[in-house]
Amino acid sequence: MLKIKRVYEAAERSDGIRFLVERLWPRGIKKEGLKMDAWLKDVAPSGSLRHWFGHDPLKWNVPGKAVDSGRGK
Repeated sequence: MLKIKRVYEAAERSDGIRFLVERLWPRGIKKEGLKMDAWLKDVAPSGSLRHWFGHDPLKWNVPGKAVDSGRGK
């Protein structure tokens, strides 16, 4: 099972293996204070894709190819 949580939510035993998928380190979090197994910044959305998305809920339904073209480069 895959769970998605915000980095600011407390870690729980039931979380299992934890990954941070983000290019930038989250504000206000110390690296030694975050319980995670790996930081996967290379698979996180690119800066241009993050800017385009802009937290607009309507863009969650955009076909995958449009989103994939902005990832990683």
